[in-house]
Amino acid sequence: QTGALAGGFANADPATGTATGAAFTYSEAGYFNLAANGVYDDTFTAVDSAAGDCASGFADGGGKYACNFGNAAATPYFGRFIPDHFALVQGAATPACGSFTYFGQDGFGTSFTLMAQNSASAVTQNYTGNFARLGLTAWSNFVFTSDSLPAGSVLGTSITAPTGNWSNGIAAVTAKHQASRPTALAGETGVAVKAAPVDPDGVTMAPAPVAAGTPLRYGRLRISNAYGSELLSLSLPIEAQYWNGSQFVTNGGDSCTVLANANFSFGNYLRNLASAEMGGGHAPASVTLVNGRGGLTLTRPSGGDGKYAGSVDACINLDASATNACAATSAAMPWLLGNWGGAAFTYNPAARATFGAYKTPIIYMREMY
Repeated sequence: QTGALAGGFANADPATGTATGAAFTYSEAGYFNLAANGVYDDTFTAVDSAAGDCASGFADGGGKYACNFGNAAATPYFGRFIPDHFALVQGAATPACGSFTYFGQDGFGTSFTLMAQNSASAVTQNYTGNFARLGLTAWSNFVFTSDSLPAGSVLGTSITAPTGNWSNGIAAVTAKHQASRPTALAGETGVAVKAAPVDPDGVTMAPAPVAAGTPLRYGRLRISNAYGSELLSLSLPIEAQYWNGSQFVTNGGDSCTVLANANFSFGNYLRNLASAEMGGGHAPASVTLVNGRGGLTLTRPSGGDGKYAGSVDACINLDASATNACAATSAAMPWLLGNWGGAAFTYNPAARATFGAYKTPIIYMREMY
C-alpha cells in the first residue's frame, strides 16, 4: 500500500534559502523515500518559462538552464513509521465444556479481529510481514484482563498458544484462557476478557472487551458409596456438581468430562474380597459424564457365591496436586477437586463398594394370598 504524505514547507529564509516544515503526516506503516525531483519547484522561473528563456523540464538544454529544479537524486528512506494505535472488533467466546467453563479449567476461548490504524483510524495496510511487530502467538502480548472475576480468581494463559496472522494490517485472533478458582465459593459468574495489546514500538490501545461474557462455574466431582448383592455387578454413582450460590447441585451442563481407566485406583480390600477376585483392573475403559452424571460399574466378584463378599475403596485421581494420593494416573482436572477431606477443595473423590450387603433387613420374602 502506497501511503499518503501530507504537509507543507514554510517560505524559505531569504538569508539561507532554506525552507522548513514540521507538520507532516504519513498514512502508512513502513518506509518511504523521495524519487529524483520528488520535491521540485516549477514556479520560480514562471516568468522565464513564459518568455522561453529556460529549457522546459528539469534538464538544461539549448544553451539554457532548466525551468524546473528539484532534488537531483533519490533520497534515503524516511522512517520506520508505526501505527498510531490498535483497534479491535469483538468476536465470540467459546466455553471449554459445552455451555460453561469451570473455574480453574484450561481452555475457554475468545476470537476477535485486531487492526493496526493511523491517527485518522484508517487501517495501516503495510502493518504486515516484518513491519507487523505485534506477535500473535504470545498470550502476554495482548495484556488480557478481566474486571468481572470473583475475589482470588486470576486470569491466566492456556497451554494452547493464541493463533493469528497479520494481513494488510488486520489479524483474526483466537486466544484461550483460564481463570483460577476463587478464594471462596462463588456462584456462576459471567466473565468478560479485555485486551490492550502492545507491540515493541509501544503501539497500543485502551483496554476493550474481546467478546461478550462467558459463564464460569465453581465445580467438584463426587463419587458415592454403593452396596448390594455379591451376585450382581455394582455401580458407584459419579456426579459433577457446581456451587449455585447457596449449595452444590448437579451440573447438568457437563457432558464433556471423561475419566480414563487409568484414573481410577482401588485398595483397602476388606473381609473376603481381594484384588484377584475383582479381576485386578475393576474400572471400565472410560467413564463419560452425560448431563453431569455417570457411574463406575464394578463386575461381581469371581465365584459369585458369597465366598468373596466384602468391600473395596475406589479413588479418582483428578490431579497430582491433591492432598490425598490415589495410586493412579492423574486426569489433570484440578478444577474438579472437592472438600471431601476438609474445608479445602484439594481432595480427590473416593467411595466404597460393598458386595454381599443386603439393601433391606429381609433376606427372603414370599407373598401368599
